[in-house]
Amino acid sequence: MLSVRRTRVLNALVDEFVLTTLPVSSSVLAERYLPGVSSATIRNELLGLETAGLAFAPHTSAGRIPTNQGYRYFVNHLLLRPLSLMQTSSIVEVEPFGETGQSPAAGQLAPMTGHARVRQVLESLSLSTGLLALFWDREANLGLVVRGLSRLIAQPEFSDSTRLLPLMTLIEEQDALIRMLEGGLSAADLSVSIGLEAFGILAGYTLLARRCVGQTAVIGLLGPTRMEYRRALSALDSVARLNMGLNRM
Repeated sequence: MLSVRRTRVLNALVDEFVLTTLPVSSSVLAERYLPGVSSATIRNELLGLETAGLAFAPHTSAGRIPTNQGYRYFVNHLLLRPLSLMQTSSIVEVEPFGETGQSPAAGQLAPMTGHARVRQVLESLSLSTGLLALFWDREANLGLVVRGLSRLIAQPEFSDSTRLLPLMTLIEEQDALIRMLEGGLSAADLSVSIGLEAFGILAGYTLLARRCVGQTAVIGLLGPTRMEYRRALSALDSVARLNMGLNRM
């Protein structure tokens, strides 16, 4: 376990890197996140995080960025452990809406069932997070539903077009994506796969999966490892509590 101060530095490092996509210096952390802690002290803590494999410097003179292990520690110890998303109400409200961003009236939502309902909910989830939203239910005649690709590839990570190939390959090979969605849910309602190293070319991706409450369906979010984990997990939990209306198909 990390010390309290080192944990605070890791938390700040993740928050700042997710916000800016740039390596983070000790002076930035001192100024924006850790007032009263000197840059020299923060620099030592960053060195400790690097030694522990939780951060690294992409260039000799650059600041640090989190590693996949750093994101894993952040999620396990700073997000899921102190505040179980399975036992509390979500802090991010996700209302189903379309591409315009306008929420429809409740009366418009009530009769919507089946595929249209799923697509609308996934659009809302993708719009809220900027990630690729996924839906899979073995007992529904829908197949794998995917929404939000254009939002995902607008992320800075995809400025290098070569990163699109593994993503498109994964989406086209739906069986592999379905296995990934279901793979971590055998013993839990929530699965967080950070850095999909087992799939080689997908080491820079994170897949979040959540079993829908009281249903057989699985909701997922796929994106780069640099994502707003707090918002994504909370939004995913909100959507998992919705009735997709598939029982009325």
